[in-house]
Amino acid sequence: MRLVINYFKKHPYALVMVIVMVVWMTINSIEGAKATKRLTKEGVYTLATIREIKGAKSGRWVKVSFMYDGKQYETEARNETIPLSWIGEKIFIKFLPSRPVEAEYLDSFKVTDSLSQLPPTIWKSIPATK
Repeated sequence: MRLVINYFKKHPYALVMVIVMVVWMTINSIEGAKATKRLTKEGVYTLATIREIKGAKSGRWVKVSFMYDGKQYETEARNETIPLSWIGEKIFIKFLPSRPVEAEYLDSFKVTDSLSQLPPTIWKSIPATK
């Protein structure tokens, strides 16, 4: 313990960085929980097209685009389950109408050919997929 105290006395900026990191992680965690709660309560479903998958060792980032209310939106999220071969494919997403870039990717639901041919459509629940 004394070693840690001496280190922070010698390098006070390190203590500031630790405090900033803890505050940031706390705020990020609280905001993430709020977003999940809002998506559960207010979210709607649509189809999005996978535009880009990038990253490697630290994890993959998947960028999708979708139409809502006559506008095109793009959102990017970390996702380890979507394979690289899905670029150009459609997946279900759940997003907030009040903030469309806040979305959750639902890649475990199959998008049928008939659904993928529909014009931009919004659902309150995921349509039956067989």
